[in-house]
Amino acid sequence: MFNLKQKIFLIFFGLFSCQVTIASSSILNVGVMHDAIPFSHLDDKSDIGFGIALFKEAALINKWQYNLHRIDGTLESALPSLLNKKNDILVGPLSHVVSQSLALTNTFFIDSLTVAMTKDSYGFWRLFKTRFSHQVITISLQTLIAFCVLVHLFMLIEWKRGHNEYKTYGKALYNTCFSFYMTMTSISMTILPKSLFGKFVMVAWIIISLLFMHGVIGVLTSSITLSDIHTAPFTKKELKGKKIGVYGRFLPPQIINLLSKTYGFEPLSVERLPEGMALLREKRIEGFIANTSLLDAFLTQEDLYSDIVTSQLHLGTLSYGFMMRKDDPRLEAFNKVILELQDNKLAQGICRNYMSYPEAHRCAL
Repeated sequence: MFNLKQKIFLIFFGLFSCQVTIASSSILNVGVMHDAIPFSHLDDKSDIGFGIALFKEAALINKWQYNLHRIDGTLESALPSLLNKKNDILVGPLSHVVSQSLALTNTFFIDSLTVAMTKDSYGFWRLFKTRFSHQVITISLQTLIAFCVLVHLFMLIEWKRGHNEYKTYGKALYNTCFSFYMTMTSISMTILPKSLFGKFVMVAWIIISLLFMHGVIGVLTSSITLSDIHTAPFTKKELKGKKIGVYGRFLPPQIINLLSKTYGFEPLSVERLPEGMALLREKRIEGFIANTSLLDAFLTQEDLYSDIVTSQLHLGTLSYGFMMRKDDPRLEAFNKVILELQDNKLAQGICRNYMSYPEAHRCAL
C-alpha cells in the first residue's frame, strides 16, 4: 500500500507531531487576577506582585514554560476558564474553592479582613460609646451594689454600737458618705466609725472607689489615644443593623453571608475598591470590609484617601494559595516547590520585595 519512503515519512511525521503535542501541552496557561496589588497585576507593560514572582520561581525550579493571561473580573467569573482548561492555574489572593474539581495549593500568605470608614465617623465618640458606656456602666453597677451592701452592713454594725445617727437609712447613707469624704480629705476625725468593722468597711469602700476611678481614667485615656491613631478594632454591636460594603471580588457569597450573620449587618457586594471608597464617602454605606493586604496597599498608593481609616476584624484568617484543577499532574510538584521555597526562606525574601513590615511577616512559614 505504501512504499518504503512513504512509511519512513509517516513514522517521522508521527514522532514530530507527538513531540509538538507534548511540548504544547507542557506550556502552562496562567490566569492572573489583574489589579490585585500586592499579589498580582498584569498589564501591557509589566507583570508584578508577590504571587506572580513566587509562581515564576516555582516554574523556574520545575522548568515549566508558561503564558500569562490577564483576568479583570471576579474570582467566580475566572473559574470557568480553569474548569474548561483554558487556564491551568490562577494567580492572585485566592483563599476559597467553590468547586469540587478545583484545589488550592499550599498556603503562601496569611491575610485577614479589615473595616474601612471615614475619619469623621471613627473618632472619640464612637470609642466613648463602645468602651466607656459598656465598661464603665458595668463597673458602676457593680460598685453601686457593693456600696449598698457596705452601707447596710456599716449601718447595722454602728446601730448595734449605739450610734443614733445611723438609725435611719437616709441618715446612715448621708453620714457614711460624709465619713468617706472626711477620710479621703483628712479634714475631720469626729464622724469616723467607732467600731473596727466599720473602719474596715470604710477602707474597703475607699479602695473600691480608687479602683473605679482608675478604670474610668483608663477607659477615657485609651479612647482618646485610639481615636487619634485610628487602630481600635470593631465590635459586633457597632456593625449590627448597618449597611456595610464588602469587597466581593475575592470573597465568595458564602463568606459574605457568614460575615453578615456574624456581625448582623446588611451586606452590599462591591467589586472594585475605588467604588467602595466612593460609596463610603457618599455615606451610602457606613463601612467597607476588604482583604487587609489589598486594602492597605490600595490606600497607601492612593494619596486621595487620607480621610479613610481602617480597623481589623477579628474573624479568623484568609489563607492564600494558587488555584489548580485537582486532576492536574503538576499540582503535587507545585505544592512541593512552595514548601521548599518557604523552608529555605526564599518565599519570605520575595514577599519583602512587595510588602513592608509588618505585612511581610504574614508570608506563610
